[in-house]
Amino acid sequence: MAGVQKRKKYSKKRKANLRKYTNVKDVEEYIEDVARQEKTGGIVSEKTDAELFTIETSGADDVSTTCVRTQGSRKRIWKPLKCESNLLNESKIEPVVTKKPKLWKNKIKDKAKLLSKKATMSYTINNGSTSSNPTTTSLPSYDLWGTVGDDGKEVEDDYYNEVTRKKRVKRPQTMDVHKNASSLPAVEVAHPGASYNPSFADHQALLHEAVGVEVEKHKKMKSLNETFSLPSMSNKEREATWYKEMTAGLYEEESSSDENIASDGEGVAVKVPVLADQRKTKKTKRKEAERKAEEAERKAKKKELIQQNEVYRLKSIVKVLQHKEADIATKRVSRQAKMEATKLQTRRLGTLQYADPDIDVQLSEELTGSLRTLKPEGNIARERLKSLQKRNRVEPRKIVLPHRRYKLKEKEKWSCK
Repeated sequence: MAGVQKRKKYSKKRKANLRKYTNVKDVEEYIEDVARQEKTGGIVSEKTDAELFTIETSGADDVSTTCVRTQGSRKRIWKPLKCESNLLNESKIEPVVTKKPKLWKNKIKDKAKLLSKKATMSYTINNGSTSSNPTTTSLPSYDLWGTVGDDGKEVEDDYYNEVTRKKRVKRPQTMDVHKNASSLPAVEVAHPGASYNPSFADHQALLHEAVGVEVEKHKKMKSLNETFSLPSMSNKEREATWYKEMTAGLYEEESSSDENIASDGEGVAVKVPVLADQRKTKKTKRKEAERKAEEAERKAKKKELIQQNEVYRLKSIVKVLQHKEADIATKRVSRQAKMEATKLQTRRLGTLQYADPDIDVQLSEELTGSLRTLKPEGNIARERLKSLQKRNRVEPRKIVLPHRRYKLKEKEKWSCK
């Protein structure tokens, strides 16, 4: 027979051994049991007998039962089967039953009656009486979510409006279809000088405007040519810089030499160590630290003094704030003015930039003064397209003729050879 193993003894003077070798399993089990009882209805020891036991006076349920004989007694206890007891409804909350009434559409011919029956949700039911006027009763119906009152009107519910109700997608401010893209008129009135029989002053004004546009185009082309053209230099200036340009990069430039940097045979920079007489002593380092501390203390005192004196500058501070508010107000007004001005401007919608069309003008010798001999100017379709582009309705476009992106490859057939 094997001997009984003795329980080892440990010294519990040290706190580590006291924690390690003290058996507290029974205490932990008791705490877990109390916590489980509190979660499942309360502590059993504190409950009364009436709360723990009940006397069943009703008969057995409809569930099929089986005879189970417990061990240690000869009594037969009838219990339901486990597979059927799991199907029992143990909830004490009654289910919500809403009877959906039927609509007898075939019997109702008038649409107005059908709509009224849908709205009121009331239907007549014959109670089986022998009288000629059967009694009518209304089926009970109520709204499950509580959004409709007794009078049939919808009740405002904050949670229902915020969470349950379907909302429309919020349209961004930039996508306002009711807002015009531009405040310019769709059809602009032509200049009086463009008439078939204009006055001399109006015709000269239109000619002056057309000449101004052409002069601006000429100036712009001239400035572009001057910007991208090669500089004009004399032969002497070119000879002076020719040798320098031709010898650029042929000779190595003198590298700047540093006192503390040297290079070994492989060309790698090596830092020369500091000499002993150039090292800082402890006294020098201490003096520098004290000087830095004094400087920091002086700056802190100066900052504190400035903050204390700010109290006496309240009037000046208020004036500065008033000036700032006035500047903000003026900037706001100017910003609004700029926004109003941009409504008359043409924005850039595509890769191309909008260009004003050429002014249709006739010279003095081309004026006839008669509609029969009038020479037509411009194109109505082109004017409409330019108007749409100017009013930010259509992006500027250019005519793209059919063309090949890559050239066709020529190949000689074997049959030709």
